[in-house]
Amino acid sequence: MLYRVLTSRAASRRFELMSCCRTWALHCRRITSQSDVHIASAIGSQSEGLGSLNCQQVVFLLDEVSRAGLRDPDLWGRYASRALTEVSTCSMDELCSIVRALCRADFSKRSLLNAVCRRLRVEAHKLSPRSLAQVVSDLRKLNHLDGPLLSLLVGSRILVMSHFRTFDLPLVLCAFAQVSFRDEVQIHRLGQELCSRSGELTPSVITATFYSLALLDCGKDGTAAHLLCNSIPRVIGDASSRELVNLAFAIVILDLHAAEILSYILEQLARQSAMIGSREVHALHIIECCVTSPEAFRPEMRASFLADPTSVSRCTDALQHIAGVIQDVPVNYAVSGSKLQKRLGRFLDRLSLPHRAEAMIGPYVLDYMLPLKIAIEVDGFKHFYSFSRRLTAKSKLKLRVLKALGWHVVSLPHFEWLPKTQDERLAYLACQIEDVSGKPLAEIRRGGGCSSSSSSSTAVACGAAARRGDAVALRRGGGARAQEEKQDVHQLLDYLRNALADAIEAEDARVLEDVVVTAAAKGFPEDELVPIFEVLEHMWAAAR
Repeated sequence: MLYRVLTSRAASRRFELMSCCRTWALHCRRITSQSDVHIASAIGSQSEGLGSLNCQQVVFLLDEVSRAGLRDPDLWGRYASRALTEVSTCSMDELCSIVRALCRADFSKRSLLNAVCRRLRVEAHKLSPRSLAQVVSDLRKLNHLDGPLLSLLVGSRILVMSHFRTFDLPLVLCAFAQVSFRDEVQIHRLGQELCSRSGELTPSVITATFYSLALLDCGKDGTAAHLLCNSIPRVIGDASSRELVNLAFAIVILDLHAAEILSYILEQLARQSAMIGSREVHALHIIECCVTSPEAFRPEMRASFLADPTSVSRCTDALQHIAGVIQDVPVNYAVSGSKLQKRLGRFLDRLSLPHRAEAMIGPYVLDYMLPLKIAIEVDGFKHFYSFSRRLTAKSKLKLRVLKALGWHVVSLPHFEWLPKTQDERLAYLACQIEDVSGKPLAEIRRGGGCSSSSSSSTAVACGAAARRGDAVALRRGGGARAQEEKQDVHQLLDYLRNALADAIEAEDARVLEDVVVTAAAKGFPEDELVPIFEVLEHMWAAAR
């Protein structure tokens, strides 16, 4: 019945349709989720119904449905597809309303967002300050914002600070932090404007501003110090547990005299420790590492910390109390290895260096762990600020913490690694490892095994031979291993499986053929080799 009303001629006028949508939306808030889908289907499942709506009606429908809390992805897919056809004709305010609705529904339709961004790039000057701040924030939450787009959207508009509301300024600053776009001039103007309105700042605004400045590594222009001295002390008592963790983490990143403030924040957090969630636990582990190993602090913060034993004691006691409360809180350490990181393992094998990928050390996951406490970090694009070769504040903090824990960290920036040839990369890697560790490769090889599939140096040599395509060396290595570990046939088979998987992933037919020959000679199960032979045939066919 509702669908017939919406699509009838009597409801074709904008006012009547909006009244129907609003009535449905208000009703939708009061019904169960099963009814939500049923009623929304009356609007969204009929393509002819959506097709009869004009641009204003489509935008209003999306706005009301998102406010009603509907989250059905199938229906939102239909809504987004219909909205895509109106992107070129709607006004800038309607365009922002579409993005706002998608953000409320937590639904990211890439084709629609790409079309919206294309128009925003051309007509950004038509946005009001309020709309600009909101659309930037919404695109950030939808993970559809990057440095070039933000630079184009903000442009010179940010210079007119008086046009922005106090609440809008942190939204823009958070967007800079989210995309790691460190525009010092614009960030400084944002910070100074916020400081001039310090009387209007709420705890959430202060926390978001201070945390964003820390992520952007902008602590030397005076804004962060002003907030630390004048704003943060008065909001500690009203801040939530997440805001307190963000404040403490920001202090650990920045280089300010903030030992006393840090102790107050951690003591207040200890009183709210029951409210700490899994998202905050990882940050707390990093903060604890810095407190117990002050070498991880930057110079000014370290001097402030070491010169104030009382603050050190308060921080330690608070963290001990927090640790007792959150010890059972699960923490998900997301590991997203890049292709650059995965391919580095082959170079380590060619150097015959025992290694283990994605090893957990303290609060961090290392890209590669070598003997003698040597860590290798592959610094891809996300480790640097946009349009620069400057490491992000989080990446710098990770290096400081690892060094404070006694590790020799080898950093491989993408802009130094990628332009080199294979042989140049091998020589560069060997040189970096020796320079950072202060030890020759031969001594590192004797330091012990770290390979995830085997801990013996024979297995490491075996892996190196496999990836070089040296079948003779591989057979010798496999034979030596079989003699040394006659009881460990299963481990040998597991090793060969790993070698086969690595060769397939590397798409190297020559290496894969050598490993297959060796596996067959070692009694590898025939039923597992048959599909690998088929993969090998496809590789050779593609190579030809």
